[in-house]
Amino acid sequence: MEDELMTLDAFIALVPAIVGVLYTGVAIAYALKGDIPWAIVWASYGLANVGLIMVGMRE
Repeated sequence: MEDELMTLDAFIALVPAIVGVLYTGVAIAYALKGDIPWAIVWASYGLANVGLIMVGMRE
């Protein structure tokens, strides 16, 4: 049971981290394109995933 818990904890941290990196990549692409409002939107999504990781990892 403890191994399953570690696997779930890793999943809870890993998936939002991966998605956060992808969102940040999209934000950078929009910023390079010059579309700053959409860059801010996507960067906010990436930052929200940091919050999800922090909430998921607290004990």
